[in-house]
Amino acid sequence: MRTFAAAAATIALLAAPAYAQQQKGKPPSPEQLEAKQKNERIDKEYRDALERTKGSTQEVKSDPWATIRPDPAATQKAKTAR
Repeated sequence: MRTFAAAAATIALLAAPAYAQQQKGKPPSPEQLEAKQKNERIDKEYRDALERTKGSTQEVKSDPWATIRPDPAATQKAKTAR
């Protein structure tokens, strides 16, 4: 029974700091609200900037090995000639 009481006390002591960190029913401070609004505004500006750049750039497929790699048709002819 003593070990059970010690275990229960240990669990209660470990759970107390986690319980204290919960902010149930406590309204956010004005600084927190201002920071949240600022972060949301920055995120919106970032997403808008991404959309603007996405529409203006064209995706160009580049092949850095294009001048080194042989023509696929030439390789097919070489395989069939063997």
